[in-house]
Amino acid sequence: MMKKETDEALAYSLGVLNEIYGDGFIHCETQACFDDVYCGWVDFHGTVDGRLHVADLKTGWGSNDDHEAQQEGYAVALLWGAREGIWPNIKDYENATCHLIWEDQRYHHQWDVNFDKAKAKVMEIIAKRLSPTAKPKANKNCQWCKELPECDAVIHEIVQVVNDGLP
Repeated sequence: MMKKETDEALAYSLGVLNEIYGDGFIHCETQACFDDVYCGWVDFHGTVDGRLHVADLKTGWGSNDDHEAQQEGYAVALLWGAREGIWPNIKDYENATCHLIWEDQRYHHQWDVNFDKAKAKVMEIIAKRLSPTAKPKANKNCQWCKELPECDAVIHEIVQVVNDGLP
C-alpha cells in the first residue's frame, strides 16, 4: 500500500510540474544566491514566456505561511541572477510566480511576487535574524541547520524534554 501512495504522490507532483512548465526546460536542485547575502537550493525553476516560475515540493501537512518567504527568497536570488546575466531565459526581471506543491495533501499553492516587495520581505527577516537581540527558537526546520549541535534553543528543548520525563 505504501508504494501505491508514494506513486500517487509522485504522479501528482509530476502532473503539477507539467502544468507549470509544459515542455519547457526545468532546472532542478540549483543553488541560487542573492549577491553575498544568502544562498539556497531551489527544487525547481524555469521560465514560461520569459517569466520565472519557482517550485518547491513539500511533504507532510505543513502550511503555506511557513514556506512562502523561502520561495520568495529563491525568486529574488534568481531574478537578481537574471539581472546579472546568469539566467538569460528570464526576461521579466521584476516578477515571478512561486509554487508550493504539497505531495501528501495533493495541493498546489501558487502566488505572484514582485522583486522589490519580496526583497524587502526577505531583508526584513534577515535583519531580524542578525539583530544582536535575536534569540533562536527551535522549530521543525532546525533539522536543516548547520548550527543544530550548538544551538541554545534546541539544547533548551532537549533539556526540557529530559526534565519532563522522556515519553
